[in-house]
Order: sequence, then structure tokens, then C-alpha cells
Amino acid sequence: MNTIKIKAYAKLNLTLDIMGIDEQKYHVLDSLVCTVDLFDLVKVTKRKDDKIKVTMHGAGFEYLPEEKNNAYKAAKLFQDEFLTKGVDIVIYKNIPQGAGLGGSSADAAATIKAMAKLYEIKFNDAINIAKKIGSDTAYMFDGGFAIITNHGEIVEKLNLSVKLPVFLLSPKTEVLSGDCYKKFDELYLENGTLSENFTAREPKSKKLIDSLNDSNLTGIEQNISNDLYVPATKLNDDVRLAVEQLREFNPRVVSMTGSGSAVYAIFDHIEFCRWAQSRYKGKFKTFILQSIVPSTMKDISSPYMLSDEEKSNYEG
Repeated sequence: MNTIKIKAYAKLNLTLDIMGIDEQKYHVLDSLVCTVDLFDLVKVTKRKDDKIKVTMHGAGFEYLPEEKNNAYKAAKLFQDEFLTKGVDIVIYKNIPQGAGLGGSSADAAATIKAMAKLYEIKFNDAINIAKKIGSDTAYMFDGGFAIITNHGEIVEKLNLSVKLPVFLLSPKTEVLSGDCYKKFDELYLENGTLSENFTAREPKSKKLIDSLNDSNLTGIEQNISNDLYVPATKLNDDVRLAVEQLREFNPRVVSMTGSGSAVYAIFDHIEFCRWAQSRYKGKFKTFILQSIVPSTMKDISSPYMLSDEEKSNYEG
């Protein structure tokens, strides 16, 4: 086998609580995340030499320098760790960039999984490479429902298989994660200390898990939230506008994923998402999504054929 193709799925943050600031000035997080059925397609092919080459397809992604590409970083770390030959990586982008959906982390995780399969490295060994890339990458290696804590590197997998119907708006304008955390600090830190309004509370992830397990709609409404929402709106007014537009459809709840700029509404049924999309007249790109629990082996294939609908998504 010389070529592997993998679906690299996006994620949603259902909760994102900032619980404190540690001695190194890093933000201590507690976040309930889930995988959604929006994905990039990552194709990885063995080379006979040691070179690593990344090619991107998708509007705006073709010009991303390799040294700033997480898939390239992942491949280089993998090569250095396991002394493999090089690879050609082709990524067909569908996950919006700078939207808080974890696209670059998903691509990195998919690259590692593909190289592990090609070079017969155990996944349990390969996942250590994912932990070195970024806070989301280790989670993206498996996906599904999970609680991510500390700086994002601690992942607690959950036995949840709830299908949440999601209508998502993605502005073209980005929110840079580093800028969003810096703005959070400007808004909420006093002398480098986070107030008790944040540190003394219980994270919402546990209550949301209970609500999801019990199909408690009121509990779901009350516990989906994101501490980075206000900072993101200060940096990008499109975030605030997108939230206002979603609320016009009276969904169950509206929130933001990651540090933005994508925002989403959860409805009681997927048909309500389709109804909202058909009536949406705004300027933002729309997606109808559902939470899923990926199967690692089913999402790896050779060859993998895109459907006509999927092909249209990758044509920019």
C-alpha cells in the first residue's frame, strides 16, 4: 500500500470554560467537544526520498506556506521520530480556516494516522506525535465526544453517541486564536489574576453530559456556552452578527465554536436546520451538520471516491 486517503473531521466546542491562569500564564480550560460530519480529505503517498511535500486545494488555502502548515509539521515530526521516508500530502479543504472548527489540527491528525498506516506504526505510538502539534490534534486523532482539559492536551473520551442537529454560519473573516485569548485577558484579568466569577464555578461540561444522556432539552440550553464569545465579538463584529442572525430562527441554543469565527445553532431536528438554511439571506457560508462518532478504520480507505455533492464542496 502506497497511498492512504482519510476524512479529517471538524469539531465543535459545546462548552468552553476558562477555569484559571497557571504559573506559566497559560489558560486552564474545560471544554466538551464533539466531532461533526464536516471534513477535509487528506491523501498521503509514500515517497522514495526524504522530502515532504504538501499541496492544498480549496479557495484561499493554496498559498499557505508549508512551514506554517500543521500537516507538514506532523509529517516532519513523524519522520524524525520513526525514521521513515518522505510523503506527498494532498489536502482537499472543506473546513473553513480560522473558524474554530479545528481544520488544521484535523489535517495534522489525519496525516499522522495515514503515515502510521503506510509505515506500519502502531496508532498508540503515533498519537504521541499528535500531542506535540497542538491542543486539538490529540483529540482529533480519534474524535467523538470528549472533555478536553488543562491546556487542551488532556482528553477524556466519552461514551456518547448523540446526534445533535446543527446549523452553522461561517464568516469569511477569521478570529486568530492567540488574539482572542489576549482579548479575554484584557477583559477579565486584573493584575494577571482571573476573577472568582470564573475560577470558583463548576465547569458546564459535566452538567451538559448529564443533560445529553437524559435528553434534557432545558439542561442542554442552559449549559452550552463559550467564554471566548465576548472577546471574539470585540475582534470581529461578524461573530456578533452571525449569532443575531441565527437567533432569528428561534433555535434551541446558539453558541460559538473555539475562538470563532464560526457560530452555530442547535435545533430539535435536522429538518429545522434545513428550513433555516433555506430562509437564510445573510452573507455567511452555511453548513448543516450533525455530531458523529467516527470509526477510525471506516474513515481510512484506499481508494476513496468523493460523491458528487462532496466534489462540489471541494471546488472552492
